Amino acid sequence: MNISEFMAEFKYIDLATDEANEKLHALNRKIVMNSGRLQLRYERSMCFLDASREMGIDGFTGIFKNPDSVFTGMASLAIRKARYNKKEENFAYLWDLRILNTIHPQTKNEWFKFYNCLLEKSSIVDEFNRPVRFLTVVLSHNKRAIKFLKTKLPGLDYIELQRINTNLVFAPKINLFSKNYDISFEAKNLSIEAFINSSLKNNTYYEEHLKDSRKFIIVKDKNGKIQGLCSAIVMNKRSLFVEKVDSFIQIAIKLMKPFGVKEIKNQSSLKQLYFDDLFICEKLSLKEKQKILDLLIDFAFKNLRKSIDFHAVAYISYPGNTEEVKSESIFQFSTNAILFEVRKKCNKKQVDSSFFYKLQTSQL
Repeated sequence: MNISEFMAEFKYIDLATDEANEKLHALNRKIVMNSGRLQLRYERSMCFLDASREMGIDGFTGIFKNPDSVFTGMASLAIRKARYNKKEENFAYLWDLRILNTIHPQTKNEWFKFYNCLLEKSSIVDEFNRPVRFLTVVLSHNKRAIKFLKTKLPGLDYIELQRINTNLVFAPKINLFSKNYDISFEAKNLSIEAFINSSLKNNTYYEEHLKDSRKFIIVKDKNGKIQGLCSAIVMNKRSLFVEKVDSFIQIAIKLMKPFGVKEIKNQSSLKQLYFDDLFICEKLSLKEKQKILDLLIDFAFKNLRKSIDFHAVAYISYPGNTEEVKSESIFQFSTNAILFEVRKKCNKKQVDSSFFYKLQTSQL
């Protein structure tokens, strides 16, 4: 059974196709994220589904419609690659769940039924017969959504796995010195692969990139030993769009311009350079780890901005860890989220939440 045949059972959820491109864009423009002083939404490329194709090796986007056929929501599921215990595995990641307040109760109930059935029948759906786990991320301040997930999804358990901070750095740390380190931009090679492998701990799911043409920013000590690295990624199919920024932020940005902070305007894109594959030597002290991260960020602003137009460097940190490695830049904004695993309640297998998921910033 393929996904089209599976979805034919549901009256109020359609499989998104390129023919629905304009309707998808119109729906997306209605859904704005309000994070206090910033009102943001995701902006897609001209072909709306290109972003979905960029987010996984397989998957789909579903459109929710009310009984009167008006679109009131969407959700995407992507199959993503991960490495675990030196083996390649796959997981299904629920992302881009966007729902309007006007969604009909019948449509909402059918979404519950749909997701429940997908978990139950994933082994016989062609596109979903590979995942070992179903995952989703929810913003921590969205208390309504978290309560909704934990109490109102019949037949499903949402298990909290770990906390995640998505950080945006708009200018590097001031007075940063690098006399003990050398920093360069290199293509992937055996020493980079060896450093990544040595950094992976037991029970770590390391989310692999879809393409292996990455280039890395590398920090080495004076003996030539790698102390930290990351790949720098630009997502062309999906980006943040600023609907409105309040006057306080605009004034603060103008004051910070001498430090390299770029102006953020209403009705314009907020361009990000994503730090993926971010690894820092575990043997270093927390202070040294933070310095390595800031050196990577500083290099990006001073060197990559010459060829790549971006407002901020985006990276992930993990506040659940004993030592959360974060930049010491004062020009930084953080958003906390929770990674959940979704399971059927009837699944008798003991839940092991000790897995650590090394996610890619560009794929959240």
